[in-house]
Amino acid sequence: MADKPISFMVMVVQLVPVLAAMLSVQQAQPPRKPAAKQGDDVVVTAPTERSLDVFVEQMTRLRRGDQLARWNTLVCPRILGLNDEHAAIIAGRVRQIARALDIPVDDDSDCQGNIIVVVTRDANAFTKGLLERYPRLAQDPSHGVGHLDSLKERLLKPRPVRWLGADRTRSPARSSAMASRLSVPARRDAILSLAIVDRTDQKGANWQQLADYLSMVALAKPDMETRYNPASILSLYQPHPGEGPPPGLSAIDYRYLQALYRTDAGRSADQQRSAIRAMMKRPMNDNGTGGHHTRERGPEE
Repeated sequence: MADKPISFMVMVVQLVPVLAAMLSVQQAQPPRKPAAKQGDDVVVTAPTERSLDVFVEQMTRLRRGDQLARWNTLVCPRILGLNDEHAAIIAGRVRQIARALDIPVDDDSDCQGNIIVVVTRDANAFTKGLLERYPRLAQDPSHGVGHLDSLKERLLKPRPVRWLGADRTRSPARSSAMASRLSVPARRDAILSLAIVDRTDQKGANWQQLADYLSMVALAKPDMETRYNPASILSLYQPHPGEGPPPGLSAIDYRYLQALYRTDAGRSADQQRSAIRAMMKRPMNDNGTGGHHTRERGPEE
């Protein structure tokens, strides 16, 4: 059934109860426990300058003239389809990383969810039903009509995790001071992240990996189709001959997030991209992720 002609923001507000109603009443089978023991160190190889350049380019692909969307207002993670214990692991990890990046977090247990994760046994049927009910979810209001069919096709493609997001342009408060010529009179605010997890196709991912992967998806808004650096948690479901996928959020992931949320939100995408690239190439030892031996903490710690 097609959605009624309501505003996009009203639709976002209605999402959590609608998604909860669509899910069958069932308790999720949890992923495997983290393999690493508490106290173990994870060896993280410092990324090369070239790999940083490629990673930034992959993470910031946008239409010409766009800004990089990010969370500038309160975030509220809501996890559906898991029991309370396992939902708290994922929501807690999202909140932990968001706070580390100085993103405002809503701690109200009844807050309006804008970072939403749905875990289901049949992600294909769930996604199809959701888009039939709310076809406008397959539209990012910031993109043109030509973008819609490709996004819907990607959402309906079977994969361990699929996601969509929405953002909007918000003009900054007026100031008596003259704006810099290098700034644009607006910023891109993320307003929704919705991830759908196929719990039957997790390829052995454990709780730490899944929680960190979902956090990166929500906070960085990456592309679903890109093949990412093997050191990034975003490569979790890619083939990993030999050593296997990363155990959690890695140095290159956190460096990117830290740089993204330190850039001027009012700059153009090109200016933000240049600033992110420069910041990622500087030593970042304030959180311990800049060194070679880093222990990435899991959601159960």
